[in-house]
Amino acid sequence: MRGQRIGSWFAGIVIGIAVTGCGAGSSGPAPVPEVEIPPEARIPPRFTGPSRTRLAAGEAIPELRCVGWLNGEPRPFAPNGPKLHVVDVWSHWCPECHKFAPALADLKRKYADRGVQFLSVTDMPKAVAERYNHVGGIDWPSGYGLAVELIDELGAVNKGMAEMTRGYNIGPTIYVVGPDRKVVGSDESGRWRHMSRAEIVAKLEKVLEAALEASTGK
Repeated sequence: MRGQRIGSWFAGIVIGIAVTGCGAGSSGPAPVPEVEIPPEARIPPRFTGPSRTRLAAGEAIPELRCVGWLNGEPRPFAPNGPKLHVVDVWSHWCPECHKFAPALADLKRKYADRGVQFLSVTDMPKAVAERYNHVGGIDWPSGYGLAVELIDELGAVNKGMAEMTRGYNIGPTIYVVGPDRKVVGSDESGRWRHMSRAEIVAKLEKVLEAALEASTGK
């Protein structure tokens, strides 16, 4: 019964959480109209598998299987594709994800013409991803309905909370990945660890600059 009450309570507030912490003031974007979503479609199945640590440099990122993509599908990982991919694995429950999204958009504008592709993925449904995109100014490929079993393969399990209730599966992480699918660095789960915006940006820029320099020297 307790689990049912938690699930019912969570389903009722999940859309509100999706915009928490985004700082949408009078100068921000207009609110997105509410869309009625069946309760059973609001939150993904609870993650029940084992969990691993964050992917380290040199490890391969799995295929990002999503139900669908907003803003078009991403270009594939390939030698003739983007030099680097910034993979934003985000969670609706994390206020820091929403707060950091505009900074991620700034990074995209800075690096897009240098061969860097940005993409975001979440296990939440389409309507929640649409709100994340709207408040964060995200115009790059944004996948929703990420296959739950991939959360562990991405090293992005929210340990503890994922075992308690549905909807808290992901511990947000940002990876920088090469065309060979190998991770070259990450934000070290900075949003999850409540690092400042400046710290996370500095970590990502350091990884991006080093990887771009290395790719140019080949």
